[in-house]
Amino acid sequence: MNPPVKVDSIPILADRAAYRHPDMLAISSPDGSLTYRMLALRTDAVACALAARNVASGSIVAFTMPRGAAAVIAMLGIMKAGCAYLSLDPTLPLGRRQFMADDAQISAVVSDAHGLGGVVGTFTVIDLNAVTNDQPGKCPLGPGSSDAAYVMYTSGSQGEPKGVVVEHRSVTNLITWQIREFGLGAADRAAVMSNFSFDASVLETFPFLTVGASIHIVPEAVRPFMHALRNWINKHQITALWLTSPYAEHLMRLGLDSTSSLRLLITGGDRLHRRPPPGFPARVVNVYGPTEATVITTAGTVAQEDAEDGLPDIGKPIDNVTVELLDDEGMKVPDGTPGEMHISGAGVSRGYLGREALTREHFLPTADEHRFRYRTGDIAVWKPDGAFHFVGRRDSQVKIRGYRIELGEIEAVLTADPLVAQAVVVVTGEPAQPRLIALVVPVDRSTVDVAAIRSRAGNRLPYYMIPDEFRLVDEFALTGNGKIDRSRLSEWMAH
Repeated sequence: MNPPVKVDSIPILADRAAYRHPDMLAISSPDGSLTYRMLALRTDAVACALAARNVASGSIVAFTMPRGAAAVIAMLGIMKAGCAYLSLDPTLPLGRRQFMADDAQISAVVSDAHGLGGVVGTFTVIDLNAVTNDQPGKCPLGPGSSDAAYVMYTSGSQGEPKGVVVEHRSVTNLITWQIREFGLGAADRAAVMSNFSFDASVLETFPFLTVGASIHIVPEAVRPFMHALRNWINKHQITALWLTSPYAEHLMRLGLDSTSSLRLLITGGDRLHRRPPPGFPARVVNVYGPTEATVITTAGTVAQEDAEDGLPDIGKPIDNVTVELLDDEGMKVPDGTPGEMHISGAGVSRGYLGREALTREHFLPTADEHRFRYRTGDIAVWKPDGAFHFVGRRDSQVKIRGYRIELGEIEAVLTADPLVAQAVVVVTGEPAQPRLIALVVPVDRSTVDVAAIRSRAGNRLPYYMIPDEFRLVDEFALTGNGKIDRSRLSEWMAH
């Protein structure tokens, strides 16, 4: 195996790891395991197969297989061909997958025995099971740092998802930061919890596959259950784990054995309401970052409960990323004053695929003509120590009793109560007489005291922010990405 050339792209970084650690475990998955040598050969074969079918460099190529080793092969192989990958996750509704395939104008799909799952089009189909390691013809040269690495779809305010185009240089900046900040090395064993249509999968896979570590795909039967996940972590000696905020809070409540192999727990995707308990063996890092800014923009280690009070902040910007808090006129707000987060630097993506007007609205020009400043719509406060405290979304503000308030602030106070595991606050009633309803998941339903929860909330919130009604909920349904499924609020309100 010849040493890879020095190019700033994800597959080249992975090939360097394969050159250094050819016989070490790269991927462990329910659908099979691969050494680094095998991973390099299989991804080379996918890239050559795409080139042989005249799939042009710069195209968008989808893959349809479920979470597993085959999906990782597809992702790296597509990028080796100089193309951007798009996950058509089989767990997504067919209508959404078909919309993404059409909207992205995909050139090809890499599939396996699961097939295309009903997605149709004029694209080329590459059967991964038919791809051999001795593909004929000349293989592609691979991507450059400014080429697109992937397209990730996020929810759109107009009811249609929008594709975010992320370049290799943005991802390699994230990879380099993670390796340095977390001391990643070949001895690490990282869990992969996310679906590959969720951008957290980027931080779960590529940094580890560029240092010779192994990634371990969490089985579907384990993912939703924290007791089972904790046992699985111990069994597979996992050292690094990503969890969305609700799952991380659950794991911290359960606790870890002092002999646990887990040394790093990264969490984000939602507001974090809890700190790790005393003696929790893993470093807990709370991160913030929109898909448009390549997964992680800010990060901060969360102190344990006995070391610091209050809600965890979202930390400081990662390397080569800048965050400014601006007002509605685009001016910097005074220190300690809430402002909208504007992100610039290496993490900012190329923009929205095929949506020039929307890109111009959210990606603002900077002095560097090749870079943008992304307007997030998120409100934060800058702290004297340089970290940011997340306040909420601009569009989550509501007006109650003449006051403009953030529902997230109320939720944060309620969830800090020792009797409350989770809480969601909604507005109901007529516009002229709106009411605040708190949906509360208690730690123990048999001992919960709603009056006490209301009283403690009253000690921290002004009267106009105290919910009019508290309703107990057994649990909140989570989305496939592990966030509270707020689209189902009407179901919980009906109980």
